Amino acid sequence: TSALLAEDPNHDGQKVRIFHSERQHQERITPHSHRFDLACCVMKGTVTNTLWQQAQTPYKADEYQASVLEYLGEPGCYDRKKGESAFYRPEPTVYKEADWYFMSHKEIHSIEFSRDAIVLVIEGPSMTTDSTILEPVVNGEVVPTFQLQGWMFKKDAA
Repeated sequence: TSALLAEDPNHDGQKVRIFHSERQHQERITPHSHRFDLACCVMKGTVTNTLWQQAQTPYKADEYQASVLEYLGEPGCYDRKKGESAFYRPEPTVYKEADWYFMSHKEIHSIEFSRDAIVLVIEGPSMTTDSTILEPVVNGEVVPTFQLQGWMFKKDAA
């Protein structure tokens, strides 16, 4: 779940959120970038944040198709433009309680949370109107892993 704690409308939507993962996170989230920079503090549990680096050769890397999602002004509403495929390698880092991690809007990541993880997330102002996703390419075919689910954008009642 994600709860919005504060928002600054005078600074292009800067936000402070709390993420809480009630369960051990098993499902892989499609690697993606954000439209804004992030500063995150793990308050409880652990977070494995994996940055995806483009590789010049397939050595220790796999093929992915990069697609651009143009934000249409509402969470979960995008115009998708399929892009080129390239080789990317994952670089995971585990963060524990009291650790901070930072990400640029240009970085592509995927993330996993431990059971009962709590993370304070500070979103900077929008730096762009689009984000990038990576989907695996297997035998020349793109495996469609990107999903938008209604639960992803539910507002916290609290």
